[in-house]
This record gives sequence, structure tokens and C-alpha cells, in this order.
Amino acid sequence: MKNLVLVLVSLLLTSCAALEQNYKNTCASYDWEAMGSRDALAGESMQSSVLSQCMQHGIPATRTAYDQGYARGLMQFCTYEYGIYWGREGKDYENTCTPSVANNFLAGYSKGKMEYQRLQVAKAQVVAIQRASGQSCTFDSDCEIKIECKMSSSAPYSRQCAGNGKTCNFDSDCTLPGSCSFNTCTNR
Repeated sequence: MKNLVLVLVSLLLTSCAALEQNYKNTCASYDWEAMGSRDALAGESMQSSVLSQCMQHGIPATRTAYDQGYARGLMQFCTYEYGIYWGREGKDYENTCTPSVANNFLAGYSKGKMEYQRLQVAKAQVVAIQRASGQSCTFDSDCEIKIECKMSSSAPYSRQCAGNGKTCNFDSDCTLPGSCSFNTCTNR
């Protein structure tokens, strides 16, 4: 029994040493500068999960190279143009830009996000029209497409129809007319 315990302890220690060596080899093989740049361009905070894991195991990761890559990535990320791209993709912004360049990024992000939201509403309208087309009806009003009248994100205290930007006061101001022909909706 004593020998069995010694064998098991020996196997456990050998496994731990092999695992530690595997971490060392893996962490040493990373291009830390490229990883830092990728994290910044992905809008992530400065601390990479891989970097954290390597540091937790006492493996000296090249933090300086990661930081340099992250700074280089942020210079690309925190621009007006990248803000437009990020917003158009519908991605959330995690306050990764420094205050000195955040306003420039946010101006682009706001523009891109509005374009993204308009596109999402337009897609929803197309789906609604496709669903309404072909449904049975008695009157043209049975085929109307209802669109929401919302507060404007660009002009305070102003309301606009979702998607087309038309000024409205009530949801009924945003309704798209339909047509009932031979008891079937044929939306225009």
C-alpha cells in the first residue's frame, strides 16, 4: 500500500512538472506584440486572458511587447473611421480609448451605430412586409404595416418613425399602407 501511494504521488508530481513545462513552452511561443494589437483592435481591455494565465503560473511573459502592441492597436482602433466601422457592426464600446482620443472615436461610433440601427429596422420592415404579403384580408387596412414612433437619438425631444426618420407624434403616423386585392394582401 505504501508503494502504491509513493507511485501515485510520483505520477502526480511528474504530471504537474510536465504541465508547467507545457505552459512555459506555450507562453514562450506567443507573439506578445501581435496579441496586444489584436486585443486592442477587438475593443478589449488591456489585460489579455492568455497573458494573465501565463503570469499566474509564474511564467515571465513579455509584458512590454504586449503593451507596445496594445498601444499600436489602440492608435488604429481609437479613430473616427474605426468608430464608424465598430458602430456599423453593431458592436458595443467598452471604453477602451483614452480620454484624449475617445471623443473622435465616439463621434464615428455614434454615426456608425445609427446606420446599424437604421439597417436593423429596415430589415425588420422587409420581414414584416414579406409576412404581410399573401395573408388573407377583407380591407386595405388589414394589410397595413405598423411601425413604431420613437424618440430621436439625434435630436432631443423629437420623435421619428423607426427606420425612415420621418417626423411623427404617434405610431399611426408611421403606418405603411397596404393593399387588399382578391382577399390577399399585396403590399407595395
